[in-house]
Amino acid sequence: MRSLRESQRGFTLLELLMVVIIIAILASIALPQYIRATEKARAAEALQLLGTIRSAEGRYKAQSPTNVYTATAADLDMIDPANPLTTKSWGIIPTNLTLTANSASLARTGGAYATKVLGITHAVGTVCGNFAVSAGLDPTAVACP
Repeated sequence: MRSLRESQRGFTLLELLMVVIIIAILASIALPQYIRATEKARAAEALQLLGTIRSAEGRYKAQSPTNVYTATAADLDMIDPANPLTTKSWGIIPTNLTLTANSASLARTGGAYATKVLGITHAVGTVCGNFAVSAGLDPTAVACP
């Protein structure tokens, strides 16, 4: 017959502490990688939106009698002010979209990168803004014209 001590099995406090420490080390390695990957995904979403806006600007310029880009979002054929596109990271399009005669840019609406801006120039499609460098997309990004 077994004694009460032999039938009781479990983990010691030291074993549990070691498991918690190992999990904490793995999390400290994985979390920055996860954050970097999510920021790259958000930047890719913005670049896709900006590419679509750049194409719409090209169509507007081709149809314009004065052959210029527009600075009004409502003039673009892909933006419907009555049914705006809402994104988690970049806010409401066209409300959070800045158009100039040379570029289009989006500003982050929340999170650690709330002040960052990502843009694209209409003529050549160069990435501009201050978000591209922090997300690791384009180290040569400059301010949008």
